[in-house]
Amino acid sequence: MRAQLDLAVDRDDDPAALALIARREAIGTDVERLGGELGELTAEADAAKRNLVTFQDEIVRLREERIRMLARLANAKARLKLHETLSGLSPEADIQALETVREHVNRLVAEVALVRDGADPELERRLGSIRDAEAAAAARAQLEELKRTRRAALVPLAPTEVPALAPAR
Repeated sequence: MRAQLDLAVDRDDDPAALALIARREAIGTDVERLGGELGELTAEADAAKRNLVTFQDEIVRLREERIRMLARLANAKARLKLHETLSGLSPEADIQALETVREHVNRLVAEVALVRDGADPELERRLGSIRDAEAAAAARAQLEELKRTRRAALVPLAPTEVPALAPAR
């Protein structure tokens, strides 16, 4: 543009020179305006980046809290099952229930390890449904064991034979 302006001045083409000067001024104004907008956008982008980092840190903190809470839940469930086992009706049922508690705790520990390692949400959902099904099956097994134990306690002893009365003489 500078070369065109110089050529217009050399040829004494005042209208063209004035038009080029006006265009140069308009472009200069646009450059200043766009520079200001760029500065504002850069500041907004930096703020958004800081917010995103803060948000990601919060997500990490919440995941860690969830892992701690899952561990506390597993601990509470294990204590509850152990308590139920210890107050059970038969030693055999107690041993079986304790083994069920051990298996449940081991599965929950493995699940917490998977979650901590950043398993995907779909996997977490599937694990949750498996955990729910497992809890339902464990509850059903405990109910069946309680019913079996109660039935065994309610079954009357086999009647003893009553000696036949001797005929009267």
